Amino acid sequence: MDEIDTLPEEKPKLPPGQHIFDNDHLEQVAKDWKKMVAEGRRNEAMPLLEELIVGCQEMLPRLAQYEGFHLTVDVETLQAAASAKIEGWLMAWKPDYKNAAGNKAAHGLFSFLSKCAKNAFRSELSKVNQYRKHFYTSGENLEKFYGETDYHKFREEATQEVRDYLKDLSVRWGVDQEMGCVRFIVDSITEEKPPGVEEDESATETRERITRSAAYAWCVSLDLSKFFYSWAIYALRDFMYDKIYIPFSEEDVLRHAESYTHLPDLMDIIGWEKTKRVIATLGGTRIKLPTVQQLGRLHENYRMSHEIQKEGDDPDTVERVGKKYGKSQKTAQQVYLEMSEILDHKRCGEHPLYGDDESDS
Repeated sequence: MDEIDTLPEEKPKLPPGQHIFDNDHLEQVAKDWKKMVAEGRRNEAMPLLEELIVGCQEMLPRLAQYEGFHLTVDVETLQAAASAKIEGWLMAWKPDYKNAAGNKAAHGLFSFLSKCAKNAFRSELSKVNQYRKHFYTSGENLEKFYGETDYHKFREEATQEVRDYLKDLSVRWGVDQEMGCVRFIVDSITEEKPPGVEEDESATETRERITRSAAYAWCVSLDLSKFFYSWAIYALRDFMYDKIYIPFSEEDVLRHAESYTHLPDLMDIIGWEKTKRVIATLGGTRIKLPTVQQLGRLHENYRMSHEIQKEGDDPDTVERVGKKYGKSQKTAQQVYLEMSEILDHKRCGEHPLYGDDESDS
């Protein structure tokens, strides 16, 4: 009886079509949670809210991948963004929703949360796209990481994220005066334009304004201030590399396109330059590579045939050498003939295609 009591409980079987979201159970839990919250028993309802959030965790990444949002934003970020909003969605959920005609309409919890989650994914996608912009290292000005001015809310959130991220930025100069100058330049690059600055200010005017202000504020030479500005641009690009979209190279595109083949593995072995040559010369050709076992067997056949040729290819020699390699006389004779054909010097090497012109004449 003790052994029976310690057996793990079997998980309840979910209804058909509810393998990633137990809608029947979670819908009842959501109704109970909403009722307790309406009665002011929010603390007592916390376990139910936790159960609802946990019950959604398997559905959210599946939905993000099905809709293709994971191609731009990683699944973990999308899942976390949606999970943080589940409580608000449940507050807005109306299980007894009625349509415009006054008739009760189906408003299942799974359908409702799916729509809300997709909106959350779109919001996260838009937010990421604002500071993941095309930029080139030859440009004079560093693009704002926090996006366009039309998205003020997203810009503020991204700006704070950038500032938190830059707390670990370090410099190689230990002079307080120079460190303050660099910090001033970095803050000026990443912050919004201060009052009184024209919106149509060019990149050159922005650079001159920042370097001049930094030089005066921290009593450094203008040339040193210009160097610090150039270094700050480099440091921000390097430090925020994973936040910025860099245009893919030809090699990157090929690696992504052939991600589910062995071509990227071959590229790692022979390098990009040799890969381009293989593509240019053998593109479209199917090449069957031998296995290690096949290569070993081929070399063993070579050693056996070389030994037969060395000692004489009479039947007795063939039988004796074949027995040494665990083969019958017939098999050893067949292998010897095959290797003689394979090792023909005319099958390999470099032979003039047109021969000797003098001899031809």
